[in-house]
Amino acid sequence: MRNIRHTLTLLLLWVSFSTASALPQRTQSFWMRVLKLLGVTATPANQKGDEDPVTDGDIWLYKVEQKISFVLKQGNFRSPIFMPGGNAVLALSGEKVVRFDLTINGVEVDASAPAELLTLPGIQKLISVDGDAPDQVLVLTDLDNDNCPGVGVLTLTDRTVSPLQHSTKDDQDLVTYLKRSEREYDDGTKLEVRIVSKSRTGTPVSATDAFMQLPRKGWINISQCRPGINCGQPTISSDRKFVLFVGKA
Repeated sequence: MRNIRHTLTLLLLWVSFSTASALPQRTQSFWMRVLKLLGVTATPANQKGDEDPVTDGDIWLYKVEQKISFVLKQGNFRSPIFMPGGNAVLALSGEKVVRFDLTINGVEVDASAPAELLTLPGIQKLISVDGDAPDQVLVLTDLDNDNCPGVGVLTLTDRTVSPLQHSTKDDQDLVTYLKRSEREYDDGTKLEVRIVSKSRTGTPVSATDAFMQLPRKGWINISQCRPGINCGQPTISSDRKFVLFVGKA
């Protein structure tokens, strides 16, 4: 019996050591919370797209099946995201969080006038909505104006932001990933922004376009913006039927 207990003790110590050694140097609760809200599988080490220079502009909608895009809402908007179910969109206009309700009738899509939900000084980006709790939004904020964005969860019902604490280098890599536009989702769908060279009156000009890749399909330039016009900040609906991006008409 003593030998059996000794063997079990050594085995438990070995398992504990192996598990601890395998854990990445990151704040586990921070990563788990963020990745759950994102619904993505790619890690910061897999960043591939170019930097997204778009600050704000019109919200465009790309229809995946029809492969066409149009201006959904004109204005100075940024970081649009779909609400769960795809029947509404959240976006930022300055420091205001606004909502558009979508009316989808076959291939026709219309957006309501923007409804202001709240004003949040220091908010920088809307990232995603929790599918299990639609009033909780993953956001980037700079509430203390130190030019060092933090990650938080905005609760729409009570208009509060709960910071998600992070401390390690790997944690900061994830924050950097959230600032960028490339995403790889659980089903293999990918989004990214690329610099594209086009001709304008015979002169080559470079700007960014939004690209999408569906599972087992090739990459598609979904924005096809005019030469010299930057487009970016793509986000896709959960049913993979629509993509939003930002650019000037």
